[in-house]
Amino acid sequence: MNVSALNNLVTWNIPYILGIAMQLCCTAFYLVRIEPRLGLLAILGYASVKLLLLRPLEKRGLENDKVVKKLDIMIGQLFDDTINMMTSVKLFSKEEFHRKDYDMSQRRKLDNLNQEVVLRCAQEFISHVTTVGIFSGILFLAFWFLQTADIEQGDLVAFFLLLPSFQRNV
Repeated sequence: MNVSALNNLVTWNIPYILGIAMQLCCTAFYLVRIEPRLGLLAILGYASVKLLLLRPLEKRGLENDKVVKKLDIMIGQLFDDTINMMTSVKLFSKEEFHRKDYDMSQRRKLDNLNQEVVLRCAQEFISHVTTVGIFSGILFLAFWFLQTADIEQGDLVAFFLLLPSFQRNV
């Protein structure tokens, strides 16, 4: 067992996760309490974007990271084996074989890094576009409720002061 990792888990990670969870629950509770329709729209909107759109992209990115790390190890081993066995490589005239193997590994790594960049760009684009869309919908409904006198101005200000905290923690 790694005592340092266990210590970090108990003293830092668990309190951090519990604090974020409590803050998320309290913020969601007050958003719904201030204005139930807008609060539910915010909660459902941001949670569905996170779970349905962003989470699969994050999983794919993690898988891609694992492949890149394995390719790094393989490339390092190929390089080390070739350098350490230089006399054997020259003796059996396998320079071209090792060069092709190394080039193929580098190409695979570059392809995975390109996929990683595309995934991150897609995540950022989806995250920002959906955040703006949800916020715009909430703002439109809030002004509509304000005109029909379904909500008071102070409640609207409180709602929009709590909304960024909820967005950060989702």
